[in-house]
Amino acid sequence: MPMTIDRDPDAAVTAASALWGEPERAEALLLQAMDDAPESETVLIALYRFYFYRGELSKALALAERCIEHAARDIGIDPDWRQVVATDIDFGDFSLPRHRFYLFSLNAYGYLLARLGRMEDSENALSAVMRLDPNDRIGSGQLLGVVRAGPDQD
Repeated sequence: MPMTIDRDPDAAVTAASALWGEPERAEALLLQAMDDAPESETVLIALYRFYFYRGELSKALALAERCIEHAARDIGIDPDWRQVVATDIDFGDFSLPRHRFYLFSLNAYGYLLARLGRMEDSENALSAVMRLDPNDRIGSGQLLGVVRAGPDQD
C-alpha cells in the first residue's frame, strides 16, 4: 500500500524513519521533504543520517556541507567555513543551538572527509572547529589527533 504524506516535512521524516528496510521509499520521502522545505534543519539532519548510516558517505558529506552553509547563513557568517575566524562570532555561547549546529556540522564534515581518505581536508576542517571551539566542547580534538597520527595508528 503506497504511503502518502501531506507534504509536511516532519511527517515525511517520521514516515521515512519507519521505512529503514525500504531505502528507496525512505529516500524518496526525504528528498521530497527536502524539496518542500530546503531550509528545514530536521530534514537536513534526517537526510544526512539516512546517508551516513547507509554508508553513503559521499552523499552524507554533501549534506554536512549543506548543513554548514545553512547554519552559517542563519548565524550571519561567511558560508565558506575556511573564511570563518573566532572573532566573527562568539561560539563560546554554547546555549545557542545554531552555534552548536554549525560546529557539529563542521565536525561531521571533517569526520566524513577522514573516512573518505581526504586526510588533509579533514585536518583543515577539524582544525577550524578547534579554532572556533578552543574549549573543545564538540570533542574535535581527539578526532583531529587521530587524523594527524595518520592511517597507521589506531
